[in-house]
Amino acid sequence: MSYHPPRYALLAAPVSGLSAKAFIAFLPRSVVESRTAALPPADRAEILATYDTMSAAAMLWDKGRGEAAGNTAPIREAPPAPEPAAGKGLSVAEAADVIGCTTGRVRQLLRAGTVQGSKAFRDCWIVDADSVEAFRFARRAAA
Repeated sequence: MSYHPPRYALLAAPVSGLSAKAFIAFLPRSVVESRTAALPPADRAEILATYDTMSAAAMLWDKGRGEAAGNTAPIREAPPAPEPAAGKGLSVAEAADVIGCTTGRVRQLLRAGTVQGSKAFRDCWIVDADSVEAFRFARRAAA
């Protein structure tokens, strides 16, 4: 299946409050800022404005859920995601592609400490790219 861009350049994708909350929890603003630093200023500003809009949608969704449950406690911000142990961070799927195994095997390696990484949110890991390369090299050398 190939990607076909939309016919109209100004199309928007509606996002539910729950999706916005998950997106914001998985992707801290600091990561968006660092990864968009090399973009043209107008493109970067648009991306950051979209991120801020999703962050506001997540907070409103959180507030609405709390009010519906009779909770008037202040909204807590999602904790910042931990930085990767060293080097560039990879997702579990990206690490699996590099190593040539399943995502389940990568999680198993992470839990065993064979591959380094840190938990970002529940079962979402940031895998250290250097650690993945070292594991891949060691596996090749053993073969």
